[in-house]
Amino acid sequence: MTMYTFEQFGYGVDLTFLCRTLGVLGFVSYMAGYTALQLRLIDGDGLMYSFSKVLGATLVLISLSADFNLSAALIQVSFLMIGCVGIALRLRERRRHLRLDRAAKRNTGGSPVLHRELA
Repeated sequence: MTMYTFEQFGYGVDLTFLCRTLGVLGFVSYMAGYTALQLRLIDGDGLMYSFSKVLGATLVLISLSADFNLSAALIQVSFLMIGCVGIALRLRERRRHLRLDRAAKRNTGGSPVLHRELA
């Protein structure tokens, strides 16, 4: 196994160790998100759950540069892509609700509750 370091930059950090550490942090991100979901601390449709998956997949994918495994890389890329789509959908939905609330305030004299009851 080749040992890569930041020696040429004067830091003396073992890149293999750094990659493996990032992989462990990715595992922690996966497990924290799943645990929070099971304990009902976060919602599976929420932004935090998708973010924990994207962060975990990114960190584990980086760690695979030290010890590559094709099937693990494919899983991480899939989690990353699906998680990014989920985040984009949730952000778009949030923006849509904000626009509806602003329009409702204009049309109902400032009461977004009335707008939601009519919708």
